[in-house]
Amino acid sequence: PRAVRRAATMLMAQIVRESIDKGYGGRVVVDAVGGTADFYQRMGFIETEAGSTITPEMALTPEAARDFLDELTGE
Repeated sequence: PRAVRRAATMLMAQIVRESIDKGYGGRVVVDAVGGTADFYQRMGFIETEAGSTITPEMALTPEAARDFLDELTGE
């Protein structure tokens, strides 16, 4: 359902804000399990060299984190 997808996006936004608050500039790294890579890519995550073809590691850079939060707030 659409509401569940929005909830996951808002949860990721909170994680990004916490990364900023802790001095990481919004950088977040995830393992894209179970075919979730497209979800993360839509938020601006990119694949890193780590991980595997089955479970790629993906990172959100500080610049992409700002863009992601700006898009959510309509700025």
